[in-house]
Amino acid sequence: MEAARTVTVVMPTRDRKKLLRETLASLAGQTYPAESIEVVVVDDCSSDGTLEFLRELETPLSLVPIRHEVNKGRAAARNTALRAATGDLVVFVDDDMRCDPDLIRAHVRFHETHPKAMVIGSAVQAPELGRSTVFRYLDEMGVHKLTSGSRAPSRYFVTNNASIPRGPIIAVGLFDESFRKYGFEDTELAFRLEDQADLTTWFCGEAVAYHLHAQTLDGVLEKRRDATLPLLRLIERHPERAAELSADALMPLSPDDGAGMRAKKLLVRWATNLRRDAGPGSRLPARSLLPPRDGLPHRARVPPGTRRERRVPGLLRPPPPRVRCEAPFRSAFPMHCSDAPTRRTRPTRRL
Repeated sequence: MEAARTVTVVMPTRDRKKLLRETLASLAGQTYPAESIEVVVVDDCSSDGTLEFLRELETPLSLVPIRHEVNKGRAAARNTALRAATGDLVVFVDDDMRCDPDLIRAHVRFHETHPKAMVIGSAVQAPELGRSTVFRYLDEMGVHKLTSGSRAPSRYFVTNNASIPRGPIIAVGLFDESFRKYGFEDTELAFRLEDQADLTTWFCGEAVAYHLHAQTLDGVLEKRRDATLPLLRLIERHPERAAELSADALMPLSPDDGAGMRAKKLLVRWATNLRRDAGPGSRLPARSLLPPRDGLPHRARVPPGTRRERRVPGLLRPPPPRVRCEAPFRSAFPMHCSDAPTRRTRPTRRL
């Protein structure tokens, strides 16, 4: 009988011991032979006792715990695991995923028929978390718009449930460790694997993993904000992919730009400078992205005793002048008469 293909599961983690426990338990319950599975977990400077938990955990798998004494980021943590890996096939799994019992078997089977493939599995929200608009959005994005067994764009590649032969990863130079913040370090690796190692990207819907971490709309938007700088770095590395990423507006201005694209680029640069001037970690209100009115920035302090004109010249017409009215007209239409008493008055608010 032919020996099973050796598999290394690469998993970075930080301060998620409770979720990590469930992820490792699901890997221990795989239908693929346990003696052919190696799990390398890199503790990226956790403070919740993750390393001690890993060292004391009893599992049928070959578990290799490694610790970073300083936080280096996801890309560096995965590189540490890849350098320690011995399996022919690398399966990437996040530390908050519950793997279906056939997950590793499905990845291995797909690579048997597609030897030069980057395989993306199905990553959906765990059923016990319930359903929401945010969950439906996350479950229908990326490769979930495709049918299982289909070719996928390499920009869809994410490492919460994916697999790649280890040889090509080593050949192209591992992950780019300059991607320290959340996002796009896996996309950048996929671009290099496609360009330099001639690998293609595929979707395997039979390899299923369930996301155990309940995500809110605020959390999703926060991740999008955190991924802004990594996206810019990705475009610097692969400017020819800007259109594919729908990030043309982040590219430098060009004489060939149409009026619409030029306006988008100028708006992006203006908003970026505004956020940079506000300082790191700031959250600007939506109205701060609008042009200043009357030469004053939004929320600017107005000297005491003055009132800023709220009307934008040229956009709103001034109110009609009030006139002195005869008594019959005044009684019927008091709001149009300057000398008519008003029913309600409000004190003038000074800004």
